Amino acid sequence: MDIFDNIEIPNFIDEIYIDIGLAADAPNTISWLSQSPNSFVFGFEPVEENCNRVIEKLKNLGLDNRFKLFRCAVDNVDENTIKDFYVTCNSEVVGDHGQSSLFKLREELKDSMWIKKTVPTLCINLKSFLSKIDWQRFKKIKILKTDTQGNDLNIIKSISNYFDKIEFINCESHTYNQYQRNDDNPHLIHEYLTNNGFTFLTSSVMNPDHIYKRENI
Repeated sequence: MDIFDNIEIPNFIDEIYIDIGLAADAPNTISWLSQSPNSFVFGFEPVEENCNRVIEKLKNLGLDNRFKLFRCAVDNVDENTIKDFYVTCNSEVVGDHGQSSLFKLREELKDSMWIKKTVPTLCINLKSFLSKIDWQRFKKIKILKTDTQGNDLNIIKSISNYFDKIEFINCESHTYNQYQRNDDNPHLIHEYLTNNGFTFLTSSVMNPDHIYKRENI
């Protein structure tokens, strides 16, 4: 069975948010759910420890009834695929897996960040999820947030057919060259989205967090 079959959204919900890469405390999800009682968040997080902590935190806050978590990674894949996912540790913060990624960390960072374990992880294409949304009921996704340690542009490119249904995109534009990849350039996301109908709202292209608004939504 497809993991996105039988998605149920309460009748009183009128806004949908997508949070890809929740980390350990899901600050965006908590903010959205707290600010709007009619919001619903779909979260995607591949790190098991982060998933467990997020679920516990949302339950403690009484917000878990408006949240659905998928334990998987998001990627620009043609079909559901199993890939190695690198769960990391950080010497500065105990239990921090914030640099976990589908990409390996650079070897020269090993004294401050390192790979704790390599986990075979389900990778899905976000468009397979978006195809399940009732677009008669919901005209748009309010905010799509991606924080995937180097894979944001791949994810964004995979859902270009749904750009007219996403009001805001909040994405990580670069990762300070922490990973073994050669395209860690904040201008790449900026050029792609501004060339495809989005307006840049962040103060600096070099900022690692970019926010864009879809024109005419």
